Amino acid sequence: MKIDEISWDELTHAYGSAEDVPDLIRNLTTTDSESFEETIDELFENIWHQGTVYEATVYALPFLIDILRDGKVIDNCYVATLVASIVSGKGYYQVHSKVETINQPENLEELLDKENEVVIKIKEISLGAVDLLMSFLTHESSEVRRSIAEAFGCFPSQSLKLLPILRARLECEEDEEVMEQLEESIAKYTDC
Repeated sequence: MKIDEISWDELTHAYGSAEDVPDLIRNLTTTDSESFEETIDELFENIWHQGTVYEATVYALPFLIDILRDGKVIDNCYVATLVASIVSGKGYYQVHSKVETINQPENLEELLDKENEVVIKIKEISLGAVDLLMSFLTHESSEVRRSIAEAFGCFPSQSLKLLPILRARLECEEDEEVMEQLEESIAKYTDC
């Protein structure tokens, strides 16, 4: 599906209508570094917001994976981190429904079911990004490595492939936060 064939104005993200998403995705290929950073920040704010994902995220993800595969952006590690963050994302109510200060809507179960569908679709789509994300597990930035390590704990169908890679990375990792995340991702596979 082409980006203009999607009814973005009928989809939502963290701030409502997702009609801004196609232009943001297109703008990732800018040669202006300030514009690129603003675009990445905006995508992190609206299609992945503080760990939550939305229906627009499902539609944006294939385009982000294509951009990651193409590698023709100012800094592909930001795109990789966004994709990895999306993989690890959860629905708004999946995260917040357990907090007593949040109003519990009457249709909470229905909303949770819809969010679960979004998360499942994201995991299915992102399987195509596993090999693309692999090289970022050794990136110089510990934040990038941590994001990739977290995402790699979200692919149970890839456990035979990813478990040895995560263990090997843990052996040489020096950053404590990344080590903790690697251990957490490894535990997801070994606790099954």
